[in-house]
Amino acid sequence: MDVEDMDVVSADCFGAVRCVQVRHSYRVYQVSVCERFLRRKWYDFKGNEEKGTGVNQQLCKLLESYFTQGGLPVISSSLRTLSEETKELGNDSYLNSFPQFQKSNLNMFIKSACKSLALVVKKGTEGKDHSAHLKVWETTVTCLQDLVVVVKNEDGIANLRQFLKGCVPVMKLFHSSGMPVCSLLFKYETMTVSQTIKKLQVVTRYVQNVCNYSKVIKDRTLIQQLPSIRGVLEQILLSVKNMVLQNKCTDAFFMGSMKNKDHHGEVIPTQESLNDTVTTNNDDAAEGEEISTINSDDDDEGDNSEAISDTC
Repeated sequence: MDVEDMDVVSADCFGAVRCVQVRHSYRVYQVSVCERFLRRKWYDFKGNEEKGTGVNQQLCKLLESYFTQGGLPVISSSLRTLSEETKELGNDSYLNSFPQFQKSNLNMFIKSACKSLALVVKKGTEGKDHSAHLKVWETTVTCLQDLVVVVKNEDGIANLRQFLKGCVPVMKLFHSSGMPVCSLLFKYETMTVSQTIKKLQVVTRYVQNVCNYSKVIKDRTLIQQLPSIRGVLEQILLSVKNMVLQNKCTDAFFMGSMKNKDHHGEVIPTQESLNDTVTTNNDDAAEGEEISTINSDDDDEGDNSEAISDTC
């Protein structure tokens, strides 16, 4: 390679690096601009507060841009803050962190968060090594866990609908992308994998309870989502079983039972369904943090629960 060729290669490398730097700077700028609008109240030219469907649509677009460009750190931080703020959110009060959101349009926030989380995770796991891949899923499952807290705090029917609809794509990604990594690294990063599964159990158990509740109130929108939810939970169940078998931890895998409960954790005495469940044994075993599958057949009886100990 002569000097001229080396100069051309150097110029190409410099141009590529410069392009990456410009893209990064643009993302940082875009996140900053979105955050500036999301962190304040909106008013029209007459000084009246902006409200309505149009405003909510604009808020969704801003949130999705803010989350997708900011990535998992921004989503995680926002959901953690929201899980605290929604504990005492009054009927007419607004969120401190996102002043345009209140009870009436919180479902739009949940919708944007779920949609963005699925996009960020799919992109964030591309080209990563197994260890980095696992860290992405560890953070993602924590985000889902915080989202469950938000929905528990504000469990209106609109929020439940958006939660069920939005969490399914993320759980499908976990089955197709996260579980293979968990199985591969189970022997080497047992604690991380175990904790990730435990956190996911909190999410899937609440999903199970919401599905039970949807059948009680006979909400069509919720009931229509049951087949897809049942499918992904069954797939995760089988993947966890396979992980246990592959790593020769069958002694830690056991059967148990649990009662059907609604989204408030109250027993539903009139509903009987068959639920295949994977449970990680821990100090809160009485709480029954399960990875559950839905059986929407009303004629089924019993509640089967399967568990994996973290002592493998």
